[in-house]
Amino acid sequence: WRPFEEAREFVRSLGLKTSTEWQLYSKGAMPDRESRPKDIPASPSTYYKNKGWVNWDDWLGRKTNYK
Repeated sequence: WRPFEEAREFVRSLGLKTSTEWQLYSKGAMPDRESRPKDIPASPSTYYKNKGWVNWDDWLGRKTNYK
């Protein structure tokens, strides 16, 4: 698999807003977008656990008001 930081950078460039959008994208159900690269897992929270994974907001690059 692609290293976490590189995968996250790619995913953030997609502009997805929710984990549901990520799931649709991962399944190829967003025909207006390129296919998910084969070296980025469809289940990033599982694969990248203990390898940099924080949460969906971080993965997708969403700004939050968490403290």
